[in-house]
Amino acid sequence: MATLALAAKYSAFGAVAMGNTLGMMLANVPAVLLGNGIIQAVSLKRVRSLAAALFALLGLATLFNAGGLTGFL
Repeated sequence: MATLALAAKYSAFGAVAMGNTLGMMLANVPAVLLGNGIIQAVSLKRVRSLAAALFALLGLATLFNAGGLTGFL
């Protein structure tokens, strides 16, 4: 959507598309490589457990904050 909006504003769709693609590659390639290295070093079960605990903690924080109790996190 951002690419389309920029292309509509600057009327240089090719340049905007190339810049967008290059920017996405510069941002995503290191993240994928880092993620691949981490997943080889840490077990997937541990990652899932940590993500579940974090999700539950954030859910509880949201629940308590909705009840008017601030300062939980």
